[in-house]
Amino acid sequence: MYPVERSRIARIERLACIGETTSEIMHELNNQLTVLLGYATMLKKAQAESWKYADEMLMSCERCCGMAKGVLEFARSRRMERQRTDLRRVITKPVEIKTRLFESAAIKVRLTFPPECMEALVDEFQVQQVVFNILHNAFYELLKVKKRVLEVHGRREGGKAVIEFRDSGRGIRDEHVKRIFEPFFTTKPTGEGTGLGLSISRRIIEEHGGSLRVGSSNGRGATITLDLPLVEDPRLPLSTGVLNEAYGRFPAQKVAVKDGKRDGPGMGGDG
Repeated sequence: MYPVERSRIARIERLACIGETTSEIMHELNNQLTVLLGYATMLKKAQAESWKYADEMLMSCERCCGMAKGVLEFARSRRMERQRTDLRRVITKPVEIKTRLFESAAIKVRLTFPPECMEALVDEFQVQQVVFNILHNAFYELLKVKKRVLEVHGRREGGKAVIEFRDSGRGIRDEHVKRIFEPFFTTKPTGEGTGLGLSISRRIIEEHGGSLRVGSSNGRGATITLDLPLVEDPRLPLSTGVLNEAYGRFPAQKVAVKDGKRDGPGMGGDG
């Protein structure tokens, strides 16, 4: 496939992903704007507690701006720009954007990472495109079962960062596992999937020097494993981004998102 053609297909898939995520983000923006309206109304009546209301309004504004900026950056056509980045943050951001959607479907999300940085030389937005696609597929499969659990587990292993996405769905049939990375192959009904997501995702990860694998046992869920080479060279600048209240902070312990909420130290679920 020619580079121009690959770029066009990647953009089509990215736009499809944006379309799937837009309604979730609009719902969250509406929630934040409702908060702003409420505090603005109270601010008109209050005196002593005015500063507290103003702070809450500012936090809601910053969250709205952050979500809008994230969508715009994700949608923009851009060249690959690799930076030394902590993969814990890169993976966590899409998970937290999807939290509201998972919560609405009673899906428990458990997210764990080691306390030490997992630094890799990556294009952050391309890797997040891969994560969004994996999360979307997991959501679709989990809707078909009663026990709905998605575990995202990161670890360091032999110079690589290994990220596993394990769901409690029905699993993937053997004949489908063999074709899962073929372009245009999909098990979704007509109109609900392009069949390009995992194909493009694997290409993106391979271009970063990593691999993307699928393991499944019919009736026992599926596991998608993503690995990327770690960077240990201290001369390369680390792109840490902003780890604020919206995207969580990484203490020197495990980070977990359980039942749609972020846990503190330790993991609040099965290992």
